[in-house]
Amino acid sequence: MSWKVLPSRAVEGHPVLHRRSCSIAKNMPSLLSKEDVRMTFEEFPGLEMCDLCAPWGSLGIDKPPAHQGRRP
Repeated sequence: MSWKVLPSRAVEGHPVLHRRSCSIAKNMPSLLSKEDVRMTFEEFPGLEMCDLCAPWGSLGIDKPPAHQGRRP
């Protein structure tokens, strides 16, 4: 398993975590290991997770709550 993080597109936004196979992140070359993802969460506590590819499942964690201002 591997994951990708896309930087925020908005000034006040947060980076978004995707599974390797996510169509949204298909052009991102860098892949993260589970340990890399853990360190990314430590550095960016507001890290969001893609609703399309649902990376929380492959990480073995519960689905995070919806962020304010985003539609479910």
